[in-house]
Amino acid sequence: MALNNNQSFHVVAWVERNNSVIIGINGASSRPQFRRKFKDGTECFISHAEMDAVAKLGKDIRSTDVLHVMRFMKNGQVSCSKPCIYCQAYLKKKGVRHVKFTNWEGQWDKMIIE
Repeated sequence: MALNNNQSFHVVAWVERNNSVIIGINGASSRPQFRRKFKDGTECFISHAEMDAVAKLGKDIRSTDVLHVMRFMKNGQVSCSKPCIYCQAYLKKKGVRHVKFTNWEGQWDKMIIE
């Protein structure tokens, strides 16, 4: 289901732990990370999905954690969700090393943050 926010895509990130899943989404949050300027000139503060998921983990980040990131278009097509350089720096700072993300073909790819 697509959100009605006039954006062409949505991103979700998650970390699986035992029988639970910690989910992060892109959008406005109580922990703003980036200022976003829209085509119509309006601005808002947003948090990338990766940052939101990791922030929800708090200090409980484990070396075995794998962050999954997925981007999908409003038509349901999966697209590239490789973390941006700012998210990669944030993940490194927080100790997240293993990331799986969707590539341009909609397939899963992985990276190690060093």
